Amino acid sequence: MKPDLRRGGPLLLFLLLLLALAGCRQPAAPQGLQVHFIDVGQGDAILVRGPEGETVLIDGGEAEPGVLSHLRREHVIKLDALVTTHPHSDHVGGLIAVLKEIPVKEVWVDGQVHTTRTYENLLDAIDRSGAVFKEARRGGEIKAGKLTFKILHPTTPFLEGPDALNNNSVVLHLTYGQISFLLTGDAETEAEKSILAYTGDLKATVLKLGHHGSRTSTSEAFLQAVRPELAVYMAGAGNPYGHPHRQTLTRLRRLNVKVYGTDNNGTVVISSADGVNYSVSTEKGGEVAFAPQNTPSLRAKRSNPLVGWTSAGLLRRFARPVLASDAKQSPRWLDRPGDCFASLAMTS
Repeated sequence: MKPDLRRGGPLLLFLLLLLALAGCRQPAAPQGLQVHFIDVGQGDAILVRGPEGETVLIDGGEAEPGVLSHLRREHVIKLDALVTTHPHSDHVGGLIAVLKEIPVKEVWVDGQVHTTRTYENLLDAIDRSGAVFKEARRGGEIKAGKLTFKILHPTTPFLEGPDALNNNSVVLHLTYGQISFLLTGDAETEAEKSILAYTGDLKATVLKLGHHGSRTSTSEAFLQAVRPELAVYMAGAGNPYGHPHRQTLTRLRRLNVKVYGTDNNGTVVISSADGVNYSVSTEKGGEVAFAPQNTPSLRAKRSNPLVGWTSAGLLRRFARPVLASDAKQSPRWLDRPGDCFASLAMTS
């Protein structure tokens, strides 16, 4: 006698559905803060993930390759805020696809007038998305759960000149415990002067270099005020502009700043579980683009390899940074260049 498959059919279908859903579960929120400097070629795209599932996207690169594929791999299903630093296509082109697919609560823009087809399409996408539309101005704040981004630039009236679009970029400062990030868009020297005149409190652990590491940004005075431990530039490999420029790297070298770049390292992710220590993970294990002078030798030991990579080469989850014995001390390095499969803890 043949078994009656019709009776078991619905049950089998139900079990298969449960298995499929189990494989698509939303990953748990990161233990602390993650800042993804996403490799989108010659462009900027930064994803910030908070301890309570907050998600903020700052810029989105060109339409191709765009940033949407990274958000999908990270299982980002909503954005609390989306920020466009300025209207250039290498910062906003990829955001049109994001707005079509992912619900966005708020969109923050610089507010400059720009009439390219790409930017007009972006404005149309924002309008159709139903997101709350806001203009970023100095002294304001962008809030997403426990994350607060201080807006340091632009100001009113806008700066003028041939590089006005860059120099009126949205510049944000994010603090998480004792660790801070200064995210500068394409701000150049004129914008830096304006910010320095506004506030002398620019200290940041991590500096996102302005304008892809161009010589027209990251002035000596600005660097002296920020005093970063680590800098990240976002540029395409073999780009025709020569980014990052030698002059910028030389200035960083004099201050012994550790540097990562998306052209050499691919996507760079900085994470902190406790707001005291932080770790750096890179998509590519090659040499860091720039080796600082007089860097003290690090005696490090490997912990259990808890950093996993998907087949696409992007982070799936991060090792929890080793806690410092004294929570009041300044952040310490927990990694070395090229270490992608294990976190490293400093030993004194």
